[in-house]
Amino acid sequence: MNFRWRMTTTWPAGLPFYQVGPGSPATFAERVDKRSNSRIKIQVFAAGELLPAFAAQYVATVPVGMSFLGHCAWLPFGGGNALWEETYRPLKVVPFAAGCSGVQTTGWFKKEIRSLADRKGVKMRIPGLAGRICSALGVEVRQLPGGENFPALERGVIDAAEFVVPFLDARPGLPNAGKNNYASGWHEPSTVSEIVIQRKIGGRGCRPTWSRRCAQPRPMSSTRPRRRTRRPARSTSCSSRSSASTTSGRRSARNPSSSTPAPDPPRPGTRLRPHAHEPTAETGLA
Repeated sequence: MNFRWRMTTTWPAGLPFYQVGPGSPATFAERVDKRSNSRIKIQVFAAGELLPAFAAQYVATVPVGMSFLGHCAWLPFGGGNALWEETYRPLKVVPFAAGCSGVQTTGWFKKEIRSLADRKGVKMRIPGLAGRICSALGVEVRQLPGGENFPALERGVIDAAEFVVPFLDARPGLPNAGKNNYASGWHEPSTVSEIVIQRKIGGRGCRPTWSRRCAQPRPMSSTRPRRRTRRPARSTSCSSRSSASTTSGRRSARNPSSSTPAPDPPRPGTRLRPHAHEPTAETGLA
């Protein structure tokens, strides 16, 4: 059976990483086609081509949240993926993490910002929870798709715009419209991209591989590799540098009731000279 799927994104056409190039939906569609032996073909649409642009919050990123290392560890090992699936279950879709851009910059501003007071009255495009925080600080928040940032900033509809990072922001021309950029972005310390698939297309329902293995958080100790300690080989007798102590050691080992005490154990790093019938051993710290 062959499948033909349509996939829409929230990014403008041609945007590196988010739309085309390594790590993009276009790359994802190519890999699915290859690994399914062309049984599953995905047609990718940019924002506005099939549906209006939209954005994800809460699981994708949280203001003043974890770093990208902590976020990417929390998803599979801290119960994040299971919470993600549970949140989206009423929508009858299954979410998958599909990349992370890391920490983003605060945005591009036409005027220089030196204090919180300078933010009051600034018309800024910033979505989600970060927009609610900025609104409490006196910012006039505007909700716009990412592809409309540059024309709105250039025409003066907004005074500032938040998007991704300077490399990606340069593609739609944001540095040409706003000369001031600030980092690091408290609003998105780690932004995870997601792929959402309808649950019904998998027959009885798609189920991510992590939902079975990582539904419950695992203790940190189980994720750390155990350090092996090398133990010195056991021997029935020890020989030291003098022949007299060697003889005493043999007699004490063979006759426990002998009054001659056994020699002290060799110090770490001392090479032993065992009997002919005993294997060679070396003591020391692992």
